[in-house]
Amino acid sequence: MDDGLKNKAPGARSISCHGCRYYWITWESRHPYGCRAHGFKTNRNPALAVFQASGITCQLYTPKKKSWPATEDVADFFSVAGDQ
Repeated sequence: MDDGLKNKAPGARSISCHGCRYYWITWESRHPYGCRAHGFKTNRNPALAVFQASGITCQLYTPKKKSWPATEDVADFFSVAGDQ
């Protein structure tokens, strides 16, 4: 299960924004990453910017919704009504 946390060192954990629904790529060379929940763009991991500014880990991390069916649902997803 991906909870968005990534082990950096024993006892130290930080949030990886790549699994968050609010994370986005801005396509601006100076500020390529953004957080829609906090409303800012940055040149580093937005969760790191939040931690450096506030001293606490990001409290708005929300896992992305699945855009593709789970493995066990693939057969049902591609099945045709007459195949059964």
